[in-house]
Amino acid sequence: MENNNKSQAEIYREERKARLAKAAAKNAKKSPKISKAKKKATKVLAVVVVVALVLSAFGGILNFFGVPQKVIKSSVDDNIEFSLAEFNYYYYSIWSNYQSYALQYEQYGTGMGLSLIGYNYAESPKDQEYKDDYSQVTGITVAELGVDNPTWADVFKYSAVSQLIQVKYCVNEAAKLNITVTDDQLKTIDENIESLRETAKEQDYSLDRFLRATYGNGLSEKILRNIYSENYITENYLEKIEKDMRSGITEEQINAEYDANKNDYDLVDFRLYAFETETPTYPDGATDEEKATLLDKAQADEKAKADAFIAAVTDSASFVDAAAPLVAEATAKEESEKKSDVEIGTESAEEHEDAKEEKTDAEKLADAKKEAEESTDYSASSYSTVSGMSTSLAEWIFSADRVDGEKTVIETEDGVYVAVLLVKAPYKNIASSSNNVRHILVMFDKDDSGKTVTPSDEKKSEFRDKAQDILDLYNENPTEDNFSTLATQYSEDEGSKADGGLISDVADDGSYVEAFTEWTVDPDRKPGDTGIIETEYGFHVMYYVKSNGITWYENAKEAVFSDQYNDFFAEFVDPRISSYNFNNFFVAWTVKSQNKLISQLITYNYS
Repeated sequence: MENNNKSQAEIYREERKARLAKAAAKNAKKSPKISKAKKKATKVLAVVVVVALVLSAFGGILNFFGVPQKVIKSSVDDNIEFSLAEFNYYYYSIWSNYQSYALQYEQYGTGMGLSLIGYNYAESPKDQEYKDDYSQVTGITVAELGVDNPTWADVFKYSAVSQLIQVKYCVNEAAKLNITVTDDQLKTIDENIESLRETAKEQDYSLDRFLRATYGNGLSEKILRNIYSENYITENYLEKIEKDMRSGITEEQINAEYDANKNDYDLVDFRLYAFETETPTYPDGATDEEKATLLDKAQADEKAKADAFIAAVTDSASFVDAAAPLVAEATAKEESEKKSDVEIGTESAEEHEDAKEEKTDAEKLADAKKEAEESTDYSASSYSTVSGMSTSLAEWIFSADRVDGEKTVIETEDGVYVAVLLVKAPYKNIASSSNNVRHILVMFDKDDSGKTVTPSDEKKSEFRDKAQDILDLYNENPTEDNFSTLATQYSEDEGSKADGGLISDVADDGSYVEAFTEWTVDPDRKPGDTGIIETEYGFHVMYYVKSNGITWYENAKEAVFSDQYNDFFAEFVDPRISSYNFNNFFVAWTVKSQNKLISQLITYNYS
């Protein structure tokens, strides 16, 4: 029975309820597309709500726990995006690296970090101007940053995004090839995480809290594990890319690189003697014009000397003969100046001369000839070496039409006249690019501080005999496998004995002690050669394994690879970097937060 005592409000609520029920029944029959659209609208609304929360009073709480940094993604394109938490990690890591470099250089003197790399460890990156002068260190020009008056914060932002693009792209490509993290890499990730957990524990932090405090809000153990994993996947993917590229390089490509850039791979042999103009003594009251006239005459005199010198030269021997008296004259002048210095000092000139054994003129000339032989010899010189002396000199020597025996006088950029004899025109550098060798070290004794003690001749003979005994054991079965076994058994070089005494990629670059290097890089060395050498560490029983290729060939091959590798990166990185909006709100907000964190660290540690 209808209740006629209902109020108007109750009647209205019942009618509204009926209308809503009817609308719901009708909507249930609508197209699924409409339902899907409503879901999308709901998602959009959810994003709006998240943004609103960030900007509201609750934003501080959410930010503390890194919720926005975890949730908000910055898209590069349809396939590449990264979270603000990931950006925080890369930005902080890049800053930390430059901070370490700058601090390392400080050990050579206050301000050396700033002087050498342009970065001041004691200032926030946002407060430091960035210039093109620093691009040799960073590889990033001001133009690439695309902002007026850039700071180092802009550099770190650009670098972080670049690295993220590289990593995300490589991870995507690696997935197509089923390239993933190895078991050993997973083990390393676990070890790194546990090490961080122990550090956090020492500071009474949970790991996630420690990560937020160190790298910025948003970073968690889960995200860090993923970052580590993605970096390993990138490494594995790029190793495959490199291997494939290197194996695909052809002889034609290598020869084409050599032909196009011969100066990068050729060497020259030449002799050079410099005639440097000394500043003349100007009379009192001389005008600038008179001084210029005297200087011109002095330079003309040196040019005439150089011309006369080179005119007398016919070959390398005559060049040395022509240089010897000039060297003797320079030596006599130097001795005279030393004598004058002695007269001024506490020792008399007579005492100084008595202490020396006077040489005959013939002996002096022989000494001068020997010095001239060494000081004028520029054998096996590269273009970079010669151009470092003089660009004009390098351009003449490395000209394509040069032939053996040519000679000339060149005025360098510094106004010095050099007499030059081209002993051997540019030729391919056919020395070994590097070498593999095995050795067994019989080490000299050390003192309590761990410093090697030079033994007496008698004791040294005992060490030498021990090395010979080992070599005799090798000669009983002269194979590389036997030498490797003996090295594992007898060598006292802990760095190589586990690998059978193997030292790889030995080149004449100063990386190893002189005697060790000289024996290894000897151009007449053949696989299987053995010998015993002495260094400051003891006696080394040596075994030559192989050359790793001819220098010009390997260097040209490496150049071809480098070009291909750089092109590979440029193909997927450059377009994405160019189109990325570095000024988007969320990244700018994150950079501001990171700089605040870094400023606090700098204030705490260096103020």
